[in-house]
Amino acid sequence: MLSKLIKLEFKATARTFFFVYAALIIITAVNLLIFPWDSLSDPVPNILQGIVMFLYIVAVIAAGFVTAALVITRFFRNMLGDEGYLMHTLPAAAEQLILAKFITSIVWSVCTGALVALSILAFGLRTGVMSQIRATLDSWQTLGYSVGSWEIGMIGLVFVSAAAGILLIYAAMAIGPNLLKNKVGGSILAFIILAVGAELVSVPVGQIFAATGTEAGLIASILKADSATAGAGGFFESAAGIDLINQSVPLALASQYAISIIIGVVCWFLTRYFLKKKLNLA
Repeated sequence: MLSKLIKLEFKATARTFFFVYAALIIITAVNLLIFPWDSLSDPVPNILQGIVMFLYIVAVIAAGFVTAALVITRFFRNMLGDEGYLMHTLPAAAEQLILAKFITSIVWSVCTGALVALSILAFGLRTGVMSQIRATLDSWQTLGYSVGSWEIGMIGLVFVSAAAGILLIYAAMAIGPNLLKNKVGGSILAFIILAVGAELVSVPVGQIFAATGTEAGLIASILKADSATAGAGGFFESAAGIDLINQSVPLALASQYAISIIIGVVCWFLTRYFLKKKLNLA
């Protein structure tokens, strides 16, 4: 049943994303055709570039807005609106209904993020900015920094944080009708409460990871870098500095992973509980 729900969800949203993605790809391609700007003194190309770049920014914003809007509206209308009377009579558990929405939302969110990232990457490659960034990262790698693992960690963190954010939105919408008669107002209020709670969760989790003293040691070492270290190329090029940063960055990433996972798990169970035990479609 879960596979059928996911298939139906993709069918219901694919057309909208097709047009949004097509527009973004076309506008990106047009921008790439006029890069780099050969003559800044010629007002015609500059005006044209400005218009096309403005359209590109609008397309990126639209892609993000459409993704967020569908994540919210599909869940709200299907699960808590008038369509909920039908959805909740299907031979599917509440977990399957939530998972179908969640998996679809994650896939579209990843696709949107990847497409925007690729378009920016294309600009960077065309203008040479990415070559400069890559050269800088390679120089850090040569010094001994674990740049490759940091990049993988950051990409994974974006995915996990996005998943936690979607589940937080779902939980807010599931709780909202039980707070206020106005479902939208109740959902907004629930979202604020959950967001504040998430911030409160991040504090003790961050303190647990900082308890090793590595982060404090990093700051202290930077502030107290002596002249000998500075003369040898600075704290960030010293062996002690490199080792300390290589230890601190994974810790910082791990703390953010832990925070996102805790928030996601809590919001999953809240959504499940309220849809099964406190469902309010009135």
